[in-house]
Amino acid sequence: GMVGGQIFVPYGEKLLQNVSGKLTVSVESLNSDYTLLSHDGEVSLFSDNTEIFTSPFALAEKHHLNSLAFATGVGAYLGLTRDELSSGSSRISVDNTRQSMIFKKNYHFLSDCYNASYESVVALLETAELDRKHANKAIIIGDILELGRFTEDLHVAVGRVIGSSVFSHIFLFGEFAKYVKIGIEKTDFPKDCIFINDDISRPDITARQIKEHCEANEIIYMKASRALRLERILDYFD
Repeated sequence: GMVGGQIFVPYGEKLLQNVSGKLTVSVESLNSDYTLLSHDGEVSLFSDNTEIFTSPFALAEKHHLNSLAFATGVGAYLGLTRDELSSGSSRISVDNTRQSMIFKKNYHFLSDCYNASYESVVALLETAELDRKHANKAIIIGDILELGRFTEDLHVAVGRVIGSSVFSHIFLFGEFAKYVKIGIEKTDFPKDCIFINDDISRPDITARQIKEHCEANEIIYMKASRALRLERILDYFD
Protein backbone atom coordinates (compact mmCIF):
# COMPACT_ATOMS: atom_id res chain seq x y z
CA GLY A 1 0.00 0.00 0.00
CA MET A 2 2.99 2.35 0.05
CA VAL A 3 2.76 5.24 -2.40
CA GLY A 4 5.82 7.13 -3.58
CA GLY A 5 8.28 5.43 -1.23
CA GLN A 6 11.30 3.21 -1.72
CA ILE A 7 11.18 -0.47 -0.76
CA PHE A 8 14.26 -2.48 0.22
CA VAL A 9 14.11 -6.29 -0.06
CA PRO A 10 16.54 -9.16 0.51
CA TYR A 11 18.43 -10.08 -2.64
CA GLY A 12 17.20 -13.37 -4.05
CA GLU A 13 13.94 -13.45 -2.06
CA LYS A 14 11.57 -15.27 -4.43
CA LEU A 15 8.41 -14.01 -2.72
CA LEU A 16 9.41 -10.42 -3.55
CA GLN A 17 10.99 -10.91 -6.98
CA ASN A 18 8.10 -9.20 -8.78
CA VAL A 19 8.05 -6.06 -6.63
CA SER A 20 8.63 -3.10 -8.89
CA GLY A 21 11.13 -0.36 -8.12
CA LYS A 22 12.79 -2.35 -5.33
CA LEU A 23 16.36 -2.01 -4.09
CA THR A 24 18.01 -5.24 -3.02
CA VAL A 25 20.25 -5.83 -0.01
CA SER A 26 22.54 -8.77 0.74
CA VAL A 27 25.50 -10.08 2.66
CA GLU A 28 28.26 -11.32 0.32
CA SER A 29 26.49 -11.10 -3.07
CA LEU A 30 27.80 -8.21 -5.18
CA ASN A 31 24.80 -8.58 -7.49
CA SER A 32 22.57 -6.67 -5.07
CA ASP A 33 22.12 -2.89 -4.92
CA TYR A 34 23.64 -2.75 -1.43
CA THR A 35 26.10 -5.42 -0.32
CA LEU A 36 27.71 -5.86 3.08
CA LEU A 37 31.00 -7.77 3.23
CA SER A 38 32.47 -8.99 6.51
CA HIS A 39 36.04 -10.03 7.25
CA ASP A 40 38.10 -10.32 10.43
CA GLY A 41 35.93 -8.06 12.59
CA GLU A 42 35.38 -5.40 9.93
CA VAL A 43 32.46 -4.72 7.62
CA SER A 44 32.26 -2.78 4.37
CA LEU A 45 29.16 -1.64 2.50
CA PHE A 46 29.22 -1.48 -1.31
CA SER A 47 26.83 -0.09 -3.89
CA ASP A 48 27.50 -0.35 -7.64
CA ASN A 49 30.87 -1.92 -6.70
CA THR A 50 31.80 1.28 -4.87
CA GLU A 51 32.71 1.16 -1.20
CA ILE A 52 30.43 3.38 0.86
CA PHE A 53 32.04 2.84 4.26
CA THR A 54 34.18 0.45 6.31
CA SER A 55 33.95 -0.03 10.05
CA PRO A 56 34.74 -2.42 12.90
CA PHE A 57 31.72 -4.54 13.84
CA ALA A 58 31.57 -6.77 16.90
CA LEU A 59 28.99 -9.32 15.70
CA ALA A 60 29.63 -12.07 13.17
CA GLU A 61 26.38 -14.06 12.85
CA LYS A 62 24.65 -13.93 9.49
CA HIS A 63 21.38 -12.54 10.86
CA HIS A 64 23.25 -9.66 12.56
CA LEU A 65 25.10 -8.91 9.32
CA ASN A 66 21.80 -8.95 7.41
CA SER A 67 20.34 -6.47 9.87
CA LEU A 68 23.37 -4.21 9.52
CA ALA A 69 23.21 -4.45 5.73
CA PHE A 70 19.64 -3.16 5.73
CA ALA A 71 20.29 -0.47 8.34
CA THR A 72 23.33 0.94 6.59
CA GLY A 73 21.85 0.49 3.11
CA VAL A 74 18.78 2.51 4.07
CA GLY A 75 21.01 5.01 5.89
CA ALA A 76 23.20 5.48 2.83
CA TYR A 77 20.12 5.89 0.62
CA LEU A 78 18.83 8.61 2.95
CA GLY A 79 22.12 10.50 2.81
CA LEU A 80 24.03 9.50 5.96
CA THR A 81 27.74 10.17 5.57
CA ARG A 82 30.55 7.61 5.74
CA ASP A 83 31.47 8.87 9.23
CA GLU A 84 27.87 8.69 10.46
CA LEU A 85 27.44 5.12 9.23
CA SER A 86 30.76 4.02 10.68
CA SER A 87 30.12 5.72 14.01
CA GLY A 88 26.87 3.83 14.48
CA SER A 89 28.10 0.37 13.55
CA SER A 90 31.38 0.62 15.50
CA ARG A 91 29.53 1.36 18.76
CA ILE A 92 27.76 -2.01 18.74
CA SER A 93 29.40 -4.31 21.27
CA VAL A 94 28.90 -7.70 22.89
CA ASP A 95 29.21 -9.12 26.37
CA ASN A 96 31.06 -12.35 27.11
CA THR A 97 28.05 -14.56 26.40
CA ARG A 98 26.95 -12.97 23.12
CA GLN A 99 29.24 -13.77 20.22
CA SER A 100 32.62 -13.10 21.77
CA MET A 101 35.86 -14.39 20.30
CA ILE A 102 37.84 -15.80 23.21
CA PHE A 103 41.43 -17.05 22.95
CA LYS A 104 42.58 -19.77 25.31
CA LYS A 105 46.16 -20.92 24.68
CA ASN A 106 45.95 -22.88 21.41
CA TYR A 107 42.17 -22.68 21.12
CA HIS A 108 39.88 -20.06 19.62
CA PHE A 109 36.29 -20.03 20.90
CA LEU A 110 33.40 -18.12 19.42
CA SER A 111 31.21 -17.99 22.50
CA ASP A 112 27.50 -17.43 21.83
CA CYS A 113 26.06 -18.81 25.05
CA TYR A 114 23.47 -16.15 25.84
CA ASN A 115 20.55 -18.15 24.48
CA ALA A 116 19.54 -20.52 21.70
CA SER A 117 16.74 -21.44 19.34
CA TYR A 118 16.64 -23.57 16.21
CA GLU A 119 16.81 -20.41 14.09
CA SER A 120 19.78 -18.94 15.96
CA VAL A 121 21.67 -22.23 15.66
CA VAL A 122 21.13 -22.16 11.88
CA ALA A 123 22.37 -18.55 11.86
CA LEU A 124 25.52 -19.62 13.70
CA LEU A 125 26.13 -22.31 11.09
CA GLU A 126 25.84 -19.69 8.35
CA THR A 127 28.42 -17.64 10.24
CA ALA A 128 30.78 -20.62 10.31
CA GLU A 129 30.33 -21.15 6.58
CA LEU A 130 31.26 -17.51 5.94
CA ASP A 131 34.44 -17.87 8.02
CA ARG A 132 37.26 -18.37 5.52
CA LYS A 133 40.03 -17.56 7.99
CA HIS A 134 39.89 -20.84 9.93
CA ALA A 135 40.31 -24.11 8.05
CA ASN A 136 39.34 -26.33 10.99
CA LYS A 137 36.07 -25.69 12.79
CA ALA A 138 34.28 -27.46 15.63
CA ILE A 139 31.07 -26.77 17.50
CA ILE A 140 29.71 -27.32 21.00
CA ILE A 141 25.92 -27.56 21.01
CA GLY A 142 24.03 -27.57 24.29
CA ASP A 143 20.34 -28.08 24.98
CA ILE A 144 17.72 -25.71 23.60
CA LEU A 145 15.18 -25.33 26.38
CA GLU A 146 11.50 -24.38 26.62
CA LEU A 147 10.47 -26.22 23.45
CA GLY A 148 7.77 -28.33 25.10
CA ARG A 149 6.42 -31.11 22.86
CA PHE A 150 8.75 -29.97 20.05
CA THR A 151 11.89 -30.73 22.06
CA GLU A 152 12.81 -34.03 20.42
CA ASP A 153 11.91 -33.05 16.85
CA LEU A 154 13.74 -29.73 16.93
CA HIS A 155 16.88 -31.21 18.47
CA VAL A 156 16.88 -33.87 15.75
CA ALA A 157 16.48 -31.06 13.20
CA VAL A 158 19.44 -29.24 14.77
CA GLY A 159 21.48 -32.40 14.40
CA ARG A 160 20.63 -32.66 10.72
CA VAL A 161 21.80 -29.13 9.91
CA ILE A 162 24.95 -29.42 12.02
CA GLY A 163 25.86 -32.76 10.46
CA SER A 164 25.57 -31.20 7.00
CA SER A 165 27.68 -28.17 7.88
CA VAL A 166 31.41 -27.36 7.85
CA PHE A 167 32.55 -28.80 11.18
CA SER A 168 35.26 -31.38 11.73
CA HIS A 169 34.20 -32.19 15.31
CA ILE A 170 30.84 -31.90 17.10
CA PHE A 171 30.57 -31.82 20.90
CA LEU A 172 27.09 -32.37 22.37
CA PHE A 173 26.32 -31.16 25.88
CA GLY A 174 23.17 -31.78 27.88
CA GLU A 175 20.14 -33.96 28.39
CA PHE A 176 18.93 -33.61 24.81
CA ALA A 177 22.29 -34.46 23.21
CA LYS A 178 20.89 -37.90 22.33
CA TYR A 179 18.31 -36.31 20.04
CA VAL A 180 20.87 -34.09 18.32
CA LYS A 181 23.01 -37.17 17.74
CA ILE A 182 20.08 -38.92 16.03
CA GLY A 183 19.84 -35.98 13.62
CA ILE A 184 23.57 -35.93 12.93
CA GLU A 185 23.53 -39.66 12.18
CA LYS A 186 20.97 -39.03 9.44
CA THR A 187 23.77 -37.21 7.56
CA ASP A 188 27.16 -38.39 6.31
CA PHE A 189 29.04 -36.85 9.24
CA PRO A 190 31.65 -39.32 10.61
CA LYS A 191 30.38 -40.95 13.80
CA ASP A 192 33.83 -41.03 15.40
CA CYS A 193 33.90 -37.21 15.38
CA ILE A 194 30.74 -36.88 17.53
CA PHE A 195 31.31 -36.57 21.29
CA ILE A 196 28.57 -36.57 23.94
CA ASN A 197 28.44 -35.30 27.50
CA ASP A 198 24.92 -35.54 28.96
CA ASP A 199 25.96 -34.41 32.46
CA ILE A 200 25.55 -30.62 32.61
CA SER A 201 27.20 -30.59 36.05
CA ARG A 202 30.47 -31.76 34.41
CA PRO A 203 31.60 -29.20 31.79
CA ASP A 204 35.11 -30.51 32.43
CA ILE A 205 34.22 -33.66 30.48
CA THR A 206 33.52 -31.64 27.34
CA ALA A 207 36.69 -29.60 27.91
CA ARG A 208 38.70 -32.81 28.05
CA GLN A 209 37.06 -34.11 24.86
CA ILE A 210 38.04 -30.91 23.07
CA LYS A 211 41.64 -31.09 24.25
CA GLU A 212 41.91 -34.71 23.13
CA HIS A 213 40.49 -34.25 19.65
CA CYS A 214 40.75 -30.64 18.42
CA GLU A 215 43.81 -29.32 16.65
CA ALA A 216 45.77 -26.21 17.60
CA ASN A 217 44.14 -22.99 16.35
CA GLU A 218 40.89 -24.78 15.52
CA ILE A 219 37.96 -22.42 16.05
CA ILE A 220 35.25 -23.83 18.29
CA TYR A 221 31.73 -22.40 18.09
CA MET A 222 29.56 -22.55 21.22
CA LYS A 223 25.76 -22.40 21.40
CA ALA A 224 23.17 -23.35 24.07
CA SER A 225 20.30 -21.97 26.11
CA ARG A 226 21.33 -19.62 28.90
CA ALA A 227 20.41 -22.01 31.72
CA LEU A 228 23.20 -24.42 30.70
CA ARG A 229 25.90 -21.75 31.26
CA LEU A 230 27.92 -23.32 28.49
CA GLU A 231 30.73 -20.81 29.01
CA ARG A 232 31.75 -22.83 32.10
CA ILE A 233 33.67 -25.06 29.69
CA LEU A 234 36.11 -22.21 29.12
CA ASP A 235 37.18 -22.31 32.77
CA TYR A 236 39.11 -25.52 32.02
CA PHE A 237 41.35 -23.87 29.42
CA ASP A 238 43.11 -21.31 31.66
